[in-house]
Amino acid sequence: KIYRPITEYGKVMLCNVVSEESWRFVSDKSIDSSTKFQMFINKISDYVNSSFQEKKYTGKASKVHYVRWFTPQLEKMRETVAFLSDACKQNPTVFTTLQLRKYKAMYKTELHKSKTNAFDKYISNSKSKSKTMWNLINQNRKKSLSPKCPIEPNSLNIYFTSVAENIIHKLPNTNINPIKLMAGIDVPIAVSFSFKEVSYSDVRIIIDNMKTNKSKDCYGLSFEIIKTIKN
Repeated sequence: KIYRPITEYGKVMLCNVVSEESWRFVSDKSIDSSTKFQMFINKISDYVNSSFQEKKYTGKASKVHYVRWFTPQLEKMRETVAFLSDACKQNPTVFTTLQLRKYKAMYKTELHKSKTNAFDKYISNSKSKSKTMWNLINQNRKKSLSPKCPIEPNSLNIYFTSVAENIIHKLPNTNINPIKLMAGIDVPIAVSFSFKEVSYSDVRIIIDNMKTNKSKDCYGLSFEIIKTIKN
């Protein structure tokens, strides 16, 4: 698996490259707001990718504690099962087949009993019983296979972010003027709406009040990264 760790060194690098960028296109009146936003996101994403290098996740090597539960008695029983199996193959009678089935069932029961008792004793003698129990469970259960999905996460992001735009394009043209339509609607006097200029300090306060979440959005940014470059 490939991941991009957010390191302190990378944060310093990101702050430096963002500070050195002129950002002149933001004040360029010939560029519409949608294009400016896309240019801004592209630059930030490029700087994030260059500051925080990708690494390959190899997984942590867990300490495997082998619990000895296969006793000498079980070893003798295993040899008896092998002997009865050979005898049944050489002389496949009803008696030999029945004896083999009975002894196999008894051997299976003793295996389960010996393993359970050994694990119970190992867990009881450990300092952290819950941790030891889960370590034993993880060592003995089958590895789950991750489902194979041909759809890339970015394809889903593009689909859901463009749904509204696609719906608007499919709407039929209309001769209704929205301004005239709104002018004909009676609005209560108590309802008021106005625009207010937002300062840099207001934006910083909003960012500071956000939780430092490491989850990334469709642009590959997280609140942890945004807080790093807020100044």
